[in-house]
Amino acid sequence: MPVTASEFFEFLKDRGVGTIDRHEITSAWFARLRRGVRRLALLLSDSQDVDTWERLRTLLSEWLTVPLPFEDMHAALVTTMGSPEAVTARWGREVGHIYAQTLSGDTPMQRSPMRECVCKLIVDLREQHRGFKIFCHARARPHFETLVLSAGNSPLEAGSFLHSVPQYRDAGLFDTLIKVGPLRAGGWGSAPDAVLTAPRFQHLAQVVWWGCSDEPGFGYDPAFAPRDELTAGIEDSHSPTLQWGTHHSRFGDALPPDASDLDELQVFKEMEHDRGLRPATLLQIGSGLGFFYPPHSQVLSFDPDPSEPTPVRYRVPGDTLLGGMYLVRPLVNDVDLGAVRAEYDSYSRTWKERLAQAAAADGFGLVLRLQKDGLDLENLYAAIRNWRKPPSTVIHAPKQRKHFVILMRALGLAGDDEGTARKTAPFWRQAWNEIRRSRGQAIQAGVHEHEIVDEQLQTILKRLMPEIRSKAAGEQRFVIAIPGGGDIQGEFEFSIVLNVQFGFRVPEPLLRTVLAPEAIEQWRA
Repeated sequence: MPVTASEFFEFLKDRGVGTIDRHEITSAWFARLRRGVRRLALLLSDSQDVDTWERLRTLLSEWLTVPLPFEDMHAALVTTMGSPEAVTARWGREVGHIYAQTLSGDTPMQRSPMRECVCKLIVDLREQHRGFKIFCHARARPHFETLVLSAGNSPLEAGSFLHSVPQYRDAGLFDTLIKVGPLRAGGWGSAPDAVLTAPRFQHLAQVVWWGCSDEPGFGYDPAFAPRDELTAGIEDSHSPTLQWGTHHSRFGDALPPDASDLDELQVFKEMEHDRGLRPATLLQIGSGLGFFYPPHSQVLSFDPDPSEPTPVRYRVPGDTLLGGMYLVRPLVNDVDLGAVRAEYDSYSRTWKERLAQAAAADGFGLVLRLQKDGLDLENLYAAIRNWRKPPSTVIHAPKQRKHFVILMRALGLAGDDEGTARKTAPFWRQAWNEIRRSRGQAIQAGVHEHEIVDEQLQTILKRLMPEIRSKAAGEQRFVIAIPGGGDIQGEFEFSIVLNVQFGFRVPEPLLRTVLAPEAIEQWRA
């Protein structure tokens, strides 16, 4: 049962200063493996083999945030890369040499010191009769269960694990939270800011590999920390002051002299940013398929719970959109809402006529002049044909202002090099402002049209509610056609959400697109 606000604040008041016990793990064998995989990933990041780079990044990110056995790490690397001979043949001698060095030496027979430390924590907490929870990714859970069972202890209960923000909110009050890996907002080892800003526990037992740092500002940035339902509506001046005291300890064996304290998770995050990757939340449906959505997206969904007053509405994945609900995707074939045309085109008529004349007189020479002046588009002939088109919903023109200025100068219409003072803005600037207005008008019209369509779709869904409930009673995926006779044609696709997962970073084009399991896993941060 969720904790009330009064119980929560009383707990914080009585608790005083919280304790973070940070256990830093060292291992000579893992340091060498980690260094080798990092070097391979950085080398391949500059190659065209993006898939292999992503798999290596995912492997190392998982190793740093999950209590994996050493033998599993070694086997996963060989499965990903293959034999040293195959690696050399594919990527060259340098990559092959580093890979062979990384694999050299036997896999240690002893257990990972990371697993030993986590196991000892759990056993000690049980012997002291202290309530604890483990916050981890759902796929990491078996590794916690196996390490406890292998040590001859009784199995961990399902209630011992937390995998999401809603589960954390509903966890009640307990003594200790166990967290493997640094505190980060995204990726394999992600955790909610609320573990520091709204703790439901007395102690945080954090187990990290040497060199892994918490994300700067984690849990303390009010611009990004999610407002907790317990503190919503309460002024900050009424909230208890949260203070943490940190105790550090080392566990493991001596590191080799060449060990590096480089934080791979931070390096990978910076590289992902450079590659244009965005944080994403996964909605997993049947057959392992899934959809990525940006964090805090509003997603159209259906809650089959009969007591829900608004079964069809927009919800946030992982917050109000949870497993057991249905993802609703309108597959619209045609919408008849009229068309919008650019209202202002007085300047465009002038330069488009001049462009048509120049292209007709010496199209090849025009292209050469534009290229020489820096208008470096791949298919400039096709671009010029497009720019000559009359205005429709927008004024067809170069996308970038610098390219438009080059075009105007080539046509003798720049107006900023005439040598005389002008009381008005140069021609190119007024023409560019006209283009910007047309694009803004088109965007606004598109937004307005989307709002109209969305309102109509929700009205249709309300009318279809009896049929929706009937199909949802026995099917995990179904399609309902949009009734004919209206402005909108198409159908609604309903897919039950099996679970919601966090910690992905994906390219923009993959958002809101159905993906197969193998395509999903490579984007886990």
